[in-house]
Amino acid sequence: MDIAKEAFEYISLGWKIVPLHGIVDGKCTCGRSSCEGSAGKHPIHSKWKENVITDEDGLLAMLDRHPHMNIGVLLGPESGIMDIEFDTEEGRETADRLLGDIYTPMY
Repeated sequence: MDIAKEAFEYISLGWKIVPLHGIVDGKCTCGRSSCEGSAGKHPIHSKWKENVITDEDGLLAMLDRHPHMNIGVLLGPESGIMDIEFDTEEGRETADRLLGDIYTPMY
C-alpha cells in the first residue's frame, strides 16, 4: 500500500489524517518494546488530535520527517466517521439489522 496515495485520497474526502508510527523490520518506529499489540497503530504525537494533517503539503512535510509512518483517520463528529467493530457472526447480523441500508465500508 502506498501511504501517500491513500492519505491523499482521504484528504480529498475532507478526512483528517492522524500520523501513526510505522513498522520497520518488524518493529515499531517508536522504539519501545512495550507496544507489540499496537505496533504501527499508535500516534506519533502525544497531542495527536491537535496534530492532524488536513492538506497535501502537511502530509508531504510529515512524510519527509517520518518516511515510515503509518496513517489513521480522526473519527467522531469532526470527521463524520465512526468505527463499529464486531467479532462474531451475531455481531455482524446485529450491525446489519441496526444499520440497514446505510453504506458501511469495511476493511
